[in-house]
Amino acid sequence: MVLPPTVLVNTNNTVSTIGNCLTRTITATVRNAGLLSVFDAAITETLPAGMTYVPGTAEIVTGTGTTPPGAGWTPTGDPTTVGGNAIVWTQSELPALARLYPAQTLWVRFAVRASC
Repeated sequence: MVLPPTVLVNTNNTVSTIGNCLTRTITATVRNAGLLSVFDAAITETLPAGMTYVPGTAEIVTGTGTTPPGAGWTPTGDPTTVGGNAIVWTQSELPALARLYPAQTLWVRFAVRASC
């Protein structure tokens, strides 16, 4: 039996210019575009130099499609930091990553701060 390949689509909003010491909200989108569920997924975001994640700001919402719903966002755990500017969420911090169903989309919204 041959299983179809796993397809995850990850798109990010481009961060526009931000002044020193200011914060900005980023939304990461992860969608299972495959035919089967994806188990134990992870989200890795590499922040630009001079940007840091603001602890306690992460929240998620799930659904389908490409536009996140306006309501239903819930707080989630903070990511771990790896390799300098990379932040990573696994199912330990974000339990919804344990299983992404076909056509399911997961949005993660969080704040970053520019260095002073």
